[in-house]
Amino acid sequence: PTWIEMLVPDGAVLQALLAKRSAELSNLLLNNDGPALLTQAASLAGMLNDITLPWAENGLDKRYKTGVRTSLMQFIEAAMTELLTPITLGTVSQVLSAAAATVEVPEEVDAITTERGMAVLLAAGGATLRRLQEGEDVARLDGISDSYQRAMSPILKAVSYNAASRRALAAGIVGMQATSRAMEELRGEDAAGRRALSAVDRGENVVANMELSSSLDVSSHVAGQAAVTHDVTDYIQTSQRVEAAALPNSTYTITANRNNLLASGSPVMLGPNNYVTITFPSPWTGPAHAAFEVQTAMLYSNPLPASETALRCIDESGLTSWSSEPALVPTDNKGGFEERVLRAKVPALTFRKCAMLGSATLLNLRAFGGDAIVSDLPGGAAYKIRLPFNPSLQNEVLADVFDDFTGLSSLVSCVYWDAGKQTWSTDGIAFVDAYYGDATGQDAWVECISSHLSLFAASEVPADCNLRPMGPLKNDECGVCGGKNETCSGCDGHANSGRSRGCSGHGACPTDGDKCACEDGYMGVMCQITCSRATNCSGHGDCWARYEGYSVNTTVGCACDEGWQMSRLGGSLHCEEIGKYSYIMPDWLFFLLVVALPLLLVLCCCALFVYYTVYKQIVQIKEINNESAAFAKTYALANTEIDVEAMEVNADLCMPIMALPAYLDSRPQQDNVDHIRIEDRHTGLKASAVVLYDADPDTDSDADPLYPPPIADHEAPQRRAHQLVIADA
Repeated sequence: PTWIEMLVPDGAVLQALLAKRSAELSNLLLNNDGPALLTQAASLAGMLNDITLPWAENGLDKRYKTGVRTSLMQFIEAAMTELLTPITLGTVSQVLSAAAATVEVPEEVDAITTERGMAVLLAAGGATLRRLQEGEDVARLDGISDSYQRAMSPILKAVSYNAASRRALAAGIVGMQATSRAMEELRGEDAAGRRALSAVDRGENVVANMELSSSLDVSSHVAGQAAVTHDVTDYIQTSQRVEAAALPNSTYTITANRNNLLASGSPVMLGPNNYVTITFPSPWTGPAHAAFEVQTAMLYSNPLPASETALRCIDESGLTSWSSEPALVPTDNKGGFEERVLRAKVPALTFRKCAMLGSATLLNLRAFGGDAIVSDLPGGAAYKIRLPFNPSLQNEVLADVFDDFTGLSSLVSCVYWDAGKQTWSTDGIAFVDAYYGDATGQDAWVECISSHLSLFAASEVPADCNLRPMGPLKNDECGVCGGKNETCSGCDGHANSGRSRGCSGHGACPTDGDKCACEDGYMGVMCQITCSRATNCSGHGDCWARYEGYSVNTTVGCACDEGWQMSRLGGSLHCEEIGKYSYIMPDWLFFLLVVALPLLLVLCCCALFVYYTVYKQIVQIKEINNESAAFAKTYALANTEIDVEAMEVNADLCMPIMALPAYLDSRPQQDNVDHIRIEDRHTGLKASAVVLYDADPDTDSDADPLYPPPIADHEAPQRRAHQLVIADA
């Protein structure tokens, strides 16, 4: 035998070969040779898909191959839109085959390539549908439809792969292994690429291509023709024509392929209940058409940008606790209280976005041969939908985890993709029933009703404290499901405040107030204090209580009657009589205060009067002495040159003023003459006088008074005033 050895090219040869093929593609594009360009692109894509070639060993890594696939898809798109216009049905199959080969390895297809691949499929499928509606080459439809599905499956898988990577980056799941190069790949290398990415991210092209493929499948169907099913590696789809009369109350089912489901790594559990059903309402209230196109499709991977809803579900990994604020609580009926936390360390869970629990399912209804999708139904009619799901994806769902504080838990319900809001939503959907499978969650399903059709999925949703998915109830702060804090609050409605609506059993909450209306003998913000006239105020006063706001810190007292006063002696509140004061004064003290002290006061006053009188006389005498001495001196000086013998006195002008008192005897003398100055204090009259003395009192009075005989000085005291003559006035 002859052996033929196939030589494997090295890296340099591979690069040279790829470069040569790329140059050939450019030449074919310049030469407007569309069919040859598609053939060459498919051949080059086949090389990229050959795992026996030493790509990695020669440094031709994933990034390199991704770039080549992007270039190939650009050539295919250019050939279809520029070289093969108008496109024929024969050329459509060639375009779809080249596109399918280019995206065969999803891990090497970036977002830009998937977007262009989706655009190629839409253009090819739209051209085919128009040709078919015009009656051209109906015999080729099956082959074109198969090519379309073969291209659709890897593109859909690439879209799902990129979407999952983006979700992981957004959620922070990608760790240190996510290099800047990988992030650059996922984000696109330029702004144009990022703008092109948006259509894929929104899922618009995915849904549009699947709807187009369904229309291709049944475009030539007649009444009663069997449904068409495409079971490929990434999804399963069934399309069929249904007459209007058969639509009401009809049910359509699609079951996942076990092998493809495992190969795709879908989270949906396997089992006999792993199927999707849709039941149409009866009677039919939607638009009237002769026939309809019913499409059901189960996607094994999620091509949409979100794997979570906007709803918030409990997170058992985020365990915290909650305690009420400290409150003052009565300890007795006398006003005692203490501070206490009424609800302490209640286990509480944090919240996160609710996760998807099943694959996306596309359910659509269109008028046969038309483009309009029948969506919302009037009159309250609804579709019944049943979806499989995997409760083990979230332990909160499988293990019946509850949040003790809110009473919320996690259950399952249906959601749909709202393309306008770019999120999973529950609008127009109502939960009906659910089965959570066996102990491992196998064969679980959820049933809902919906007013519209769309892209659906089973999702974790919050359940209220009555275990109703999406229910409105939760525990109040008293721990009562659906409560309004009435069981642990006072009339004011503040929960865990230490007050109660029962008003301690001695009152009631008024309809127009926020404090207890207490019975007689009870008082305080919640009638917690007992106080009465007879018991607490000794029968001689009325009770009163003071407190601020809603506080149980209350001061109690008695407004006692006249003659009584409040007392807390002995630890109890009461009124005690105010006693009358009596005092008997001792006799000695009485005598001292009534007799002795007044008498002493009188004596002191008399002594003071005598002292004042004597003092006044002494002052006057001193003044007269001083004035007399001054006069005598002045008079003597003034009369030194006067001849006394020549003086004449007019006796008529002289008059005795007064008899000189004896104290004038001590006045200074000059022989037997005293010179004095007299002043009348009442009239203010003043006079100067000369007093003549008798030398001997026994001497005859007829003696000459002006010339008495001289006497010795020691006899001066024996002199007496003989005559007063006014010398000057």
